[in-house]
Amino acid sequence: MRYERTTTVDAETADAVFAYVAGQLVQRDVPVEVDPDSRTAIWRSSGPDGDCAGQLYVTDARPRGVRVTVTVETGAAAAPHARAEIDSALATLAARR
Repeated sequence: MRYERTTTVDAETADAVFAYVAGQLVQRDVPVEVDPDSRTAIWRSSGPDGDCAGQLYVTDARPRGVRVTVTVETGAAAAPHARAEIDSALATLAARR
């Protein structure tokens, strides 16, 4: 199953938002490859409900703000949890000022 979600965040630079989000992945011990120059991160992990792969992109939004896109591919058993985690994380990020 593939799930993609995008949100736009005000008041920060794309570099700052990317550093924050990538840092959150690292703190959660997600095996992530981070490319700060292109503001992308990719990961793959395994758990009791199967494998999960994800991508994160942070870009400048127009006319202002920062766009954050997260895409996750996972098995059906893990899909509800993955969707809930992404929705929660993006809501927290959007509320952060």
